[in-house]
Amino acid sequence: MIVKPFKTTLESEALNSIALRLPISHPMHKSMLKKAKNKAAGDIGEEVVMRELAKLKLPYSFHAYHNVSLYAEKLIQMDILIVTPHYALILEVKNFKDTVEITTNPSQMVQTLANGVKNVSRSPESQVEDYIYQLTQFFKQFNINLPVLGAVVFAFETLHIINSSNRTTILLQNDLLSYLRAIKTQKPHLNVTQLERIKNLILQKNKDYQPFPLSDYYSIDPKDLITGVICENCTYIGIKKVKLRWICPKCSTPSQTAHQHTIKEYFLIARKTLSNKECRQFLRLNNNHEATRIMKKANLTKIGKSSSTKYQMIFPK
Repeated sequence: MIVKPFKTTLESEALNSIALRLPISHPMHKSMLKKAKNKAAGDIGEEVVMRELAKLKLPYSFHAYHNVSLYAEKLIQMDILIVTPHYALILEVKNFKDTVEITTNPSQMVQTLANGVKNVSRSPESQVEDYIYQLTQFFKQFNINLPVLGAVVFAFETLHIINSSNRTTILLQNDLLSYLRAIKTQKPHLNVTQLERIKNLILQKNKDYQPFPLSDYYSIDPKDLITGVICENCTYIGIKKVKLRWICPKCSTPSQTAHQHTIKEYFLIARKTLSNKECRQFLRLNNNHEATRIMKKANLTKIGKSSSTKYQMIFPK
């Protein structure tokens, strides 16, 4: 049973936004663009694996969750978590192409592209080992006695994997369901009521990773961001307000709601609070009253009174 289905994260939306709004000449532009592309690729891989899990049938109940963040000794962000009466299983999903080598001493993952370029990152095996420990500690806080397993899943088959470590189960997406069906089980650790209790606990304690605004997180000056309302059709920044609607000068697409996305972008990437002046600057408005009207209709939380009034956007946890 899919309890928490796949959903594109706010982090992915924020990374796309900041990559688009940083000038190409900005020293952080390439870095943000790379992070946005990597996050998008990761989302694609996780969606593919969640679609596979939707096909899964086991002789016992199970709950599957996408993108779960829980706090034990520290906050851990698990791509996919499966909880059954017999075990919990953490899946670390990777979406890579060409050749990947997983090494130990040092613990690394080295991706070699077809053009010879190498990208080095943390070993997913060490990630999984850390997550297993942290989830075990989380369960202990609530007197839950459940073995925790882990595996690394590569989402696509067009990949050559060299694994010189063998510390953790490494799977291709097509092997996942057969791997799950082959896990040996004996007497269950949980009954149906306890499994339901854990489901409610995980959903209650889950806190989606929200490093917002990204300008704070990555030490980027918000003044460096390109301002203006973005076209929902062609992503041109700086569409024009003409009476009661926005018009894109590039593709001529009209919109009455384009500013809503730009307001959301502001809180994801620029600042935690929005004043009338900051609204006018970011949306390129000339009218105080129009800025006030837009903010009042944007489902924001009002802070302060009179000239010191500011607004916040509360993102769902």
